Amino acid sequence: MGSVGTYEAGISYITAIAAEIVVVVVVVVVVVVVVVVVVIVVVVVVVIAVIVVIVELAVIVVVVVVK
Repeated sequence: MGSVGTYEAGISYITAIAAEIVVVVVVVVVVVVVVVVVVIVVVVVVVIAVIVVIVELAVIVVVVVVK
């Protein structure tokens, strides 16, 4: 009977480890997704800012040339 109890304990231990691994994997995936989203947002914002600056410079140049 002792071997059966040890076997069940081993299974529960493996299950606990598997659960922890799953939690860690889920957390890592969530963190990676959040980081990727943040990077994409930052890149989009920077691109928009660069476009705005270029447009403003173009407008200034046009105004100066026209004057």
